[in-house]
Amino acid sequence: MSARAFVASERKIAKPNSSHSLANVALDLFMTIYAPSSPSAWLVHLGSAGSNNQLSLSAVLAPVIAILSHEQKQPSLMNLARKYYLATIAETGHSLLSIQQAFKDTTLMSINLLILFEARAFQG
Repeated sequence: MSARAFVASERKIAKPNSSHSLANVALDLFMTIYAPSSPSAWLVHLGSAGSNNQLSLSAVLAPVIAILSHEQKQPSLMNLARKYYLATIAETGHSLLSIQQAFKDTTLMSINLLILFEARAFQG
């Protein structure tokens, strides 16, 4: 599944139309520039998870928009990234309550993406 198809399949979190285009720009930046050069090799496979084991859009967009905010020197984007971060914390917390969900790759990926967000958001 391509990055754009992944975003299209998970639109439920990003509600405003302006966020859709921002999500596409941020995700394209992330998948073409950041993920291939990252020490975390699994990042390039974010959009290829099966539909039953799919990562939520908020988990991906929190660090992606934080990186875009930093790269474009637009602190206002960090507010949007924080909204996705908070949604991801809630989703991940819910997943950790279930033994079946806690052991899924997507739960581990969400936790790693939360860490990536924190590294970028508190970078300064």
